[in-house]
Amino acid sequence: MDHIYTFPIDNLDSSTTIQLILKIQFAPSGSDVNFTASTENVWVNAYGRLKWEYNFDDQFVTPGTLSLQIADPDEKLSVYFFDRSGTYTNVEIHNSRVELNLGGSLEFSGTIIADTVDFDQGTKLLSFSVASVSEVINNQVLILDDNTAVNPFSYTNNSSVGTNAGTDPLFTEVIKNIFELVNSSIALRFYHTWQFKTVNSDPSYNVPLTALHYNPFEIAFWTARTPKTAGDLLRRLAFDFHCYSGLINRDNAFFKQLFVYESGYTFTPDVLDIKRRIAYPHYEFIRIETGDGSDEEQAERGVEANAGVGSKFVKADSNLYTFTEVGFGYFSTLWEDTPPDEVLGIDDPENGFNRDKHIDLLADNINNWRKFHRLNHLVTEYKLNGVSGIDINRDFTYNSIEHNTLFVEKNFDEVTTIVHGIELR
Repeated sequence: MDHIYTFPIDNLDSSTTIQLILKIQFAPSGSDVNFTASTENVWVNAYGRLKWEYNFDDQFVTPGTLSLQIADPDEKLSVYFFDRSGTYTNVEIHNSRVELNLGGSLEFSGTIIADTVDFDQGTKLLSFSVASVSEVINNQVLILDDNTAVNPFSYTNNSSVGTNAGTDPLFTEVIKNIFELVNSSIALRFYHTWQFKTVNSDPSYNVPLTALHYNPFEIAFWTARTPKTAGDLLRRLAFDFHCYSGLINRDNAFFKQLFVYESGYTFTPDVLDIKRRIAYPHYEFIRIETGDGSDEEQAERGVEANAGVGSKFVKADSNLYTFTEVGFGYFSTLWEDTPPDEVLGIDDPENGFNRDKHIDLLADNINNWRKFHRLNHLVTEYKLNGVSGIDINRDFTYNSIEHNTLFVEKNFDEVTTIVHGIELR
């Protein structure tokens, strides 16, 4: 059960409201108990900062974190965390949660980080940090050490899932199932522009496929490359399709193509200050390898002699196979419905690539955007007025330059936001 403290709605500025809800969990089952924070003489002293950041090495947005400070003059809240007598011995701090509403809509939700809880006896201020619930994904095991599959999604082998190749990205069902570990009704936003094709009588790779089918069991549980956890699977899919993904809150998640501007999902920055830097890791040589033995494929870009000489070298096992291979990897179970054509080509219209091997397209994308060149690595830090309508999966334009947003930090007490935008040129 939960002891739920509902705090009053505060005005951050003339147009933005904010409200905190604190849910302290007890181990025994039972009915929730509701409290009004003002009646209990507790109030928010500082809403602090809410931050999301994309991790290039992890292909995942690091869990959003929020720092809070609550005034507790009568120690109504601190006893939940520090009293070890009676009822309070059953408090589960690690399962206690915070919800933050902005403008009447959920902005952030997460669990309290136990080792950040602090209560100052002199000032009567209770402080703690909150992290989003992505650990549910990272902790969901898919395969045991003895290679026994743990199947939380109830997939059956040789099943078929269809997708509209013209509007839906591949493997929508699998990605959605992963995020549904957090919330069975989570809203998931996709943005991916690759177009899968087959041959015509010429033959040339210029016939778009309109309906694709795939076997989700093979994607998740093909034992030669089964990831250990659902988080590993999500990161692998993000790498394979040059995307990044993450949770905004328990109700909203995304899976989005990197270095592509999504004009239909943006925010307009009200800029207060600007800082610029050359940032994020770059690669002078790229080798992507797939398979093993006679099935191995690889794609190389750059000059191998430059590897490790004042630059970075990456040897990434992406677990991809060529489209023309039958019986291996993703595309062994990827086909068009009518007529039953095999996928034999792929277009990336945003970057101007057309390849017959997935591995080559991925290598081209990484080389195009991660090879060292100052224009490829310009990151601009903008300090913005306001906190509403800004999140890490919205793109923006400033001074006619399009940006992907890969860092957001909202300061609710100052009512400003810091964003880092990678310039798309």
